[in-house]
Amino acid sequence: MLSPELLPLLVFFLYK
Repeated sequence: MLSPELLPLLVFFLYK
């Protein structure tokens, strides 16, 4: 599973 710290990065790229 992805680490919690990577979740905001994924959201950042999704909304970019």
